[in-house]
Amino acid sequence: MQPFIYRLGMVTQRDRDERRAFLAAFGRFLKIERVKRGMTQEQFADLLGIDRTFMGLLERGRSGTNIAELPRMARGLGLKPKDLIPEPEPEEDCAAEPR
Repeated sequence: MQPFIYRLGMVTQRDRDERRAFLAAFGRFLKIERVKRGMTQEQFADLLGIDRTFMGLLERGRSGTNIAELPRMARGLGLKPKDLIPEPEPEEDCAAEPR
């Protein structure tokens, strides 16, 4: 079975479990964008109204969030909600990837 590959910005994540690949790409991207803006994990969590430990779980891809939270997260980063959604790698690109 080929791994699932998701991309978001500069982040590429692959895993045999599609959910893990998606959440890992989402989380790494959140962290990169937060750090680019000079925010600590605690500052960003406070801005979103969530606990810092939950923010850590999101950034590590260990947890997901409700889709209704995307607009607030995007606004906190100066992005559009669609900019926070990882895209699957096209099938032909997946087939060309070495195992």
